Amino acid sequence: MTKTKRALILVVPLVSLVLGFTVSSRTKDPSPPLSSWKATPPHSRIEDSNFRTRAPTQNAIPPKLEGCISCHGQIEPMHKYGTTETLEKLKEGKDAVGLTCTTCHGGNPVPRKTSDDPKEIERVKNEAHVRARFPDEWRRDGKSTGANPERSNTLLARESWQFVRFVNPGDLRVAAKTCGGSACHELESKNVARSMMTHGAMLWGAALYNNGSFPHKDPRFGESYSETGAPQTLIQNPEPTAEDRRTKGLLTFLDPIPRWEISQPGNVLRVFERGGKRRLEVGLPDKDEDPGKPDKGLSARGFGSAQRTDPVVLGLQKTRLLDPTLNFLGTNDHPGDYRSSGCTACHVIYANDRDPSHSAFYNSAGNLGQSKTADTNISKYDSGHPIKHQFTSQIPTSQCMVCHMHPGTNMVATYLGMTWWDNESDDSIYTTSQVGKGGLPPLSDDAKQLALKRFTY
Repeated sequence: MTKTKRALILVVPLVSLVLGFTVSSRTKDPSPPLSSWKATPPHSRIEDSNFRTRAPTQNAIPPKLEGCISCHGQIEPMHKYGTTETLEKLKEGKDAVGLTCTTCHGGNPVPRKTSDDPKEIERVKNEAHVRARFPDEWRRDGKSTGANPERSNTLLARESWQFVRFVNPGDLRVAAKTCGGSACHELESKNVARSMMTHGAMLWGAALYNNGSFPHKDPRFGESYSETGAPQTLIQNPEPTAEDRRTKGLLTFLDPIPRWEISQPGNVLRVFERGGKRRLEVGLPDKDEDPGKPDKGLSARGFGSAQRTDPVVLGLQKTRLLDPTLNFLGTNDHPGDYRSSGCTACHVIYANDRDPSHSAFYNSAGNLGQSKTADTNISKYDSGHPIKHQFTSQIPTSQCMVCHMHPGTNMVATYLGMTWWDNESDDSIYTTSQVGKGGLPPLSDDAKQLALKRFTY
């Protein structure tokens, strides 16, 4: 019996990214390139075809207060603490470090609300806000909302960088020019774009190698996106030496995760699956098969003969959408999954957990991802909003748990004393003491099934 050689997957990178942040992209995009975008000074505006209104001329006098304040004047300053003062509210339309709304979010600062008439408000919004390419994806129940959409998956990658910046200036597609611009957090924005929490190479590498889907132990694949939202290759510059690779674990490059439908079929673990009806070729029986004992799925010719796709690569693609890295928004669909993307994912807190031992003083905001902002134009009932429009370095464990709850990254769950449930153990969710002392009542069979459906993917 001859053994066929396993074919390696040739992954053609779409974009090259030198870790000195030199970017080249083959993807066509109508938006102006981010590389030509200068840090936006206060009261200025980036030209954007998404605006219906005409841009102010170069000789126009910028407004003393941006028009954003006419609607959002009560919103919290993004930076509460400055070098000389601490602000609870905006001061002349600026936060404690002197940043205005459009300095970070972009948009048009000129339109100003003149009345509370709904038509006037709609006019100002249309002129001031950056338009989405896929507006229906950002609506709930047919209405526009500023909340993060549920299970948005790769929606951010399909939107223009101008809109991504408008929704979240901390997103990694624009963070180099917002958070990292004007010598603010330049080093941090570079580091986070190359961090494990962004590319996730350890996760993909371990799963692919340990399950026999990729022959090399060193991680080869990572998740990263260019300014246009296209997958890109990460390249270490200068190239690490063999000694650095061996002793420090430095990688030469990371390619995008391959598409699951072109992956190497036939994983070794599938031979243990139940059933396993083999697909025999007409007129070519398997002489090595014992009578009455059909093989599960691996033919005499090796991998790829009787299966269709590799469940490991397919599982990776599902995982990066179910539990996104910092490249994308959280799923924002139930408690424990509310967060934004990029820098904002950690430094802007969402209501995820009511337990004060997990959320500290943020527990009073509940666990439904609802806003407690002073801005009267932000819904207090829609889920998917941060608690406040404000940065913090006081990050609670509950914010870390949004990502660090999945096998492979669940060290935070262990820290909280939690054990991963196998979804099969036949036990009550609540203890007798909890039920008998004013706690939650015992669950009915229907309620248990509903809980299983909600927390089983």
